[in-house]
Amino acid sequence: KQLLASQTVDVSKLVGASYKDIVFDTPFLLEEDVVVSYAITTEGFTDAAKFPIYFDSLTKVEGGMYVINGQSIVDKGEEYGALIMKLCLTDLDMPDYNVVFNPGSGYTQKASSATFNLTLESNSAKAVQNIDYTLSVAGGEAVECHANVNIKAGFNYTGTIPVTFTTPAESRAYDVVLTVTKVNGVENSAHISTTCSFNNLKRLIPRNVVMEEFTGTGCGFCTRGMAGMEKCRNKYGDRFVGIAYHLYGNGTDPMTPTAYPDLGWAGAPSCFLDRNGKQADPYYGTRQTGIIDDIEACMLVPPLVEVKADAALTEDFTRVKVNATVEALVEGTYNLDFILLADGLTGPKFIQHNYYSMYTADQLNITEEDPLFQYISGSTYGSSSCMPLYNDVAIAATYKYGAPSGGSLTLGEDEKGTANATLRIPIGEDLLNAIRSADYNLYAAVLALNPDGTVSNAVRVKVQKPGDGIEDISADNEAYETARYSLDGRRLSRPMPGVNILRMSDGSSRKVVVE
Repeated sequence: KQLLASQTVDVSKLVGASYKDIVFDTPFLLEEDVVVSYAITTEGFTDAAKFPIYFDSLTKVEGGMYVINGQSIVDKGEEYGALIMKLCLTDLDMPDYNVVFNPGSGYTQKASSATFNLTLESNSAKAVQNIDYTLSVAGGEAVECHANVNIKAGFNYTGTIPVTFTTPAESRAYDVVLTVTKVNGVENSAHISTTCSFNNLKRLIPRNVVMEEFTGTGCGFCTRGMAGMEKCRNKYGDRFVGIAYHLYGNGTDPMTPTAYPDLGWAGAPSCFLDRNGKQADPYYGTRQTGIIDDIEACMLVPPLVEVKADAALTEDFTRVKVNATVEALVEGTYNLDFILLADGLTGPKFIQHNYYSMYTADQLNITEEDPLFQYISGSTYGSSSCMPLYNDVAIAATYKYGAPSGGSLTLGEDEKGTANATLRIPIGEDLLNAIRSADYNLYAAVLALNPDGTVSNAVRVKVQKPGDGIEDISADNEAYETARYSLDGRRLSRPMPGVNILRMSDGSSRKVVVE
């Protein structure tokens, strides 16, 4: 009912970072309970102008964010997530030194030295040059430490120091407790301990990151996704496991797979990294700063298993046999997915819609080194309908109706397990001809999944051919299901009770009764 304070903000000062502090010039007194809200008026069509509100979309909280529209007050917390806004209230009687550690977390290798950069928060009337603090690892005796830091005087300023400690000898979760005791040699007024959580692993190994992309030839903006995939492959090589599912249907995409996971894509191009539940743009990423930033963030999380594999074509060039070995760094059960990929696909029907043919490099602010450059006006594939080479195309997988069927391994710490799968090369004429023309340039991806469905680790290996010559596909290939329909002609994504009509890979149809 009453406006307590307002502040006009120069939009240019909000650009360049995810979060900015907005501080009122004049303090004001809160004499009773208040509901904190803010109104936003924006102009322009940039992302910064259109989307000034940040949400934690994974935290669905009743009452997490209310929207006031005229006389209507609507709770959007369960729909959009919790509003990311921190209200900092303080009085003017600020202590000389009030410094605490912010919580942190991470992974360590057992019985070794670990160093983490941890953040300090200061609400101090004086600048902070150094601190003394205690550190206790896994409930052990607290030890005294000293560190130099540079934090300005004032409210809600931060600094970072490296904290080094020796990890426990066992593979387990543990806590590190830190307490700032003195600031600039003077007693700290904040007697608060901060607990940081860590997971101790037998050893730390590199993570290979899986990007699963929703794309299709009928999607004019999907050339952006292809460019993002190429950028990641160029930077990380086989540590990047790119998988392109051509599911954006225009009815003519010859690369549409018959077996694929149901990850819940919404719109194309889009992708999931390590099946973490967060949909991302395969070029711009989740924060519009580039997909490389998201890949780097994934690589900071050590995997719980190491995956190795080999793959080879059968003598008749109809199937690929994949053998996988999984070594567990942490005891657990891991589901396996086997996916067959093809590189270098092209052909008369492999025509890609391309909306980026309307743009120039200046308009997109890109250079010739950017893989997206090849799709802009006047470039190699700079036409509204182009024929690029398609890479990382998923052509076969161990999936039935969106559910994994690659088996699972229950392993103890340091235990190895093996699994294998046979993947059939599609026999559809257009796709098969493209695979042949690409000289059977095939790869096998093996994904080891945690119990929650996220990717623990993965590997991408080249499929070995039995010889130099390419033989014809045998005519006696067993037909397999390529599509499923109801009696009234609706396409089904899974078996439904009643009569289902199956379209087979050899062109025939079958009726089955599902109970």
